[in-house]
Parts: sequence; structure tokens; C-alpha cells
Amino acid sequence: MTRTTPQGSEVAVELLGPSQCLGLLCAIEGRVYPLNAVAVTHTWYLKIPTKAFADLYNSNSVLRDTLLRSLAPRLRHAHEMMARMSSGKIEQRLAAVILILVGSYGEKSQKGIELTVPLTRQDLSEMAGTTVETTIRVMSKWQKSKVLTTENQWITVQNIDFLESMLSA
Repeated sequence: MTRTTPQGSEVAVELLGPSQCLGLLCAIEGRVYPLNAVAVTHTWYLKIPTKAFADLYNSNSVLRDTLLRSLAPRLRHAHEMMARMSSGKIEQRLAAVILILVGSYGEKSQKGIELTVPLTRQDLSEMAGTTVETTIRVMSKWQKSKVLTTENQWITVQNIDFLESMLSA
């Protein structure tokens, strides 16, 4: 999910994966969704007209409860991310982004924890609120230290403890 800055550039603000919904809060509130969706892999989606969704939402308490339970973790992650982004050093912010991605898209393998979505350095830099050059520098340092590996746009975390320790530094 991206947002256009006042300067006109697109900035990644969230990465959604399989079975995740977008626009629910805006549909519930009857507002226009403020973000743009950009697919980084082949994808398909189901669009439900806002009025039809609102009617179903308002008449079905089980649906309301299920949606609340699915939205709560995303909101908690968003608040955690905002807190880390507002006060952390670049390495801490980048570690926070990668750990959030691991939580949503990480799959254990023999190599470590592989992220199941392709990410460019530009994607990571936008999510961490830094420059591509700084992201490249930090990621290269972490690769040399065997914290993670990258191959094309695929990231494998080899030392999650290191990244977690960055958040408390």
C-alpha cells in the first residue's frame, strides 16, 4: 500500500499478503480509501461495493466480531511501527520493518526465515523512512555479518536475535 507525498513521490506504508483485506475501516466509516494498492507479485482480489459491504456489516454481528479480531493485530503492528519510526535510528527502523515483515510473511527454512514476498531496496527504504543508499549500506553490513542474505528481491533472515536486539538498543 502506498501513499503519495506532497512532493509527488510514492511511499510504501504497508505490505499486505494473502487473505488480508484493505479498506475495511474506510468502508465501515463510509470514507474514501487514502492509499494506492501496488502489486509486487501476481495477485487477484475481490472488490465488494461499499454499500453492499456496509449493509452486510451492519446486519451481521458475527462478521463484525471477525473483522474486529482481524483488524486488531494490524492496528497494533501499525502503532508499534509508528513508535519505532518516530524515535529509532536507521538500523533500528530497518530492523523493525524486517521483523514486522517476518511476522507476516516469514517462513522457516533450512537457510533461516525466508520472506515470501519480493522486496526491493526502494521498498525497504520507503517503509523505514530512509534513503535507498542508506538501506543498501545497512543491508550490506548485515549480509557481511550473516544477519541476513538477499538474492535478487528475496530476503532470508539468518539471525533474528540480532534484529530483535536492535530494537532494544
